[in-house]
Amino acid sequence: GNAGLEAMLENVQGTHNLVHHAQQNCHFIFASSIVVYGDYHCYNFLEDMQPKPTSLYALSKYNAENIINRYERIGKIKKTNLRLCALVGKGLTHGFIFDLINKIKSDSPELELIGAAPGSIKPFLNIEDACNTVLHAIQKKMYGTYNVCPRDNISVEQVAKMAMKTLNIH
Repeated sequence: GNAGLEAMLENVQGTHNLVHHAQQNCHFIFASSIVVYGDYHCYNFLEDMQPKPTSLYALSKYNAENIINRYERIGKIKKTNLRLCALVGKGLTHGFIFDLINKIKSDSPELELIGAAPGSIKPFLNIEDACNTVLHAIQKKMYGTYNVCPRDNISVEQVAKMAMKTLNIH
């Protein structure tokens, strides 16, 4: 749909514009996503796994990484690609948790979740931990591509139950 095409434009063209106009030899940090690996059933992501994007969003992140990698190869920048998992915490403006909370707060008597119960499993990372990872990459001059996600995961159903309990809406 349109959302996928918008993600392609924002992630690919936007990243190209940023890295093209970046200051020579700067440390360019990109917030990528573990979705570049595709539909994996394990959530113990390793950086040497082969990306296999299965959505336009995943493909846009993977293509943006490749643009960044090219600019690093020609000596324009030093890069850090951080492949983040789903984020949780205050201030979210989009994503699974944001959409879930809006669904719970809606007037609908039922909560529609994607997939058969208990739903897919996902790793989640607090937004503060993601920010601390960026700061760590800057301070330690960590260059390369890194997966940023915990080794554990939780089902979509478990997340929904916790969110309903927290919001006191059932």
